[in-house]
Amino acid sequence: MDLQEILKKIKSAMKDEQGTVEEQDLAKVQRTAERILIEIRRGNAVSKQQMFKGFMVGIFYAMGATFGFAILLAVATFLVKILGGLPVVGTWFVHLGRYLHQ
Repeated sequence: MDLQEILKKIKSAMKDEQGTVEEQDLAKVQRTAERILIEIRRGNAVSKQQMFKGFMVGIFYAMGATFGFAILLAVATFLVKILGGLPVVGTWFVHLGRYLHQ
């Protein structure tokens, strides 16, 4: 929707009983609508700096998640190794391997 369409709708809404619109009122509305549209466009504009910042935030978020998961996995593996492994799961894999070879 562009400015002209907005003004037509506003003009039709502003008509009084005789069906006329004051020119000065219409001029005020037009200036206000233009300012509103400029602010909307300014607010929707994305600068190169914002795009770069968003890209870097995404990169570092992904790196943090990757390193965090790697550390968590290393600690879990270390604990399992200290505790002697997982005998239930190990036995299950041995039985599964024997079954698959049959």
